[in-house]
Amino acid sequence: MQKSDYIHRIENFSGRQIIIIEDLNLGGMSVTNNIENVVREIEIMEKIKASEFMIIYKDSEGVYDGFDYAKEQFIPLQEDHWKGAVSKYIKKQLSIIQ
Repeated sequence: MQKSDYIHRIENFSGRQIIIIEDLNLGGMSVTNNIENVVREIEIMEKIKASEFMIIYKDSEGVYDGFDYAKEQFIPLQEDHWKGAVSKYIKKQLSIIQ
């Protein structure tokens, strides 16, 4: 399987733990097309459970979207900054709860 070229970091935002992934677009498989494997790699590297984190990723076009690891579902956010993406993701989660 072709690997994805990415960097990641973990941030705390509004009391939530966030995994932020950025596709480096260096010729490997895109993070979007390989998100499950990318998140599994991060789980192993960081010794975490990804299902306990909000996941935001920047695709090869420079746009941030979300991924719900537990549901294996993409969350369309279409933001150009990770903080805007997280804010929109939180609003979407709150609207589902209500």
